Amino acid sequence: MKRISLRKLLPWLIVAAIVAFAVYRVKFSPMPVPAPTSVVPNIEALSELNTLAKDMNAVFVFLPGKDGVLGDSPFKAINNAKQSLETRFEIKIGVFTLKPGSPDYEDIAAQMPVPGVVAVVKTGVKTRISGDLTEEKIVAGFLAAVASGGCCPLGEPSGSK
Repeated sequence: MKRISLRKLLPWLIVAAIVAFAVYRVKFSPMPVPAPTSVVPNIEALSELNTLAKDMNAVFVFLPGKDGVLGDSPFKAINNAKQSLETRFEIKIGVFTLKPGSPDYEDIAAQMPVPGVVAVVKTGVKTRISGDLTEEKIVAGFLAAVASGGCCPLGEPSGSK
């Protein structure tokens, strides 16, 4: 049996520990998460995020079903994940809805089941999240994007400018 060196295994163990800790903190957080108070802006192309999200560390882009039906439960989970991550990591996350029928919607919907969420970090790394959109699943998808983002995937810390 081939032995794996600790040096090669350590980065993966760190990522697994971070994901497990974040999911634990979200699931057992004593802090109540307030209900969302704003309307989620619609976009027709991901390129609009270059302007709309320039001061954000990451975004969640919601893709409704092809029939355009949104429902309430995905937004509750998305906003709970957003608020939890913003509080814990002192970052700013935007939430947008990609309009069904737009070219970017069609491209992404061909790669994943909809409804779904795409978590995008500052470096452009995207993680697709679909199926049962729970807060824990969205947080785990976000952390996977962060882990894949290389150096400074969330950009500069909020207090460094």
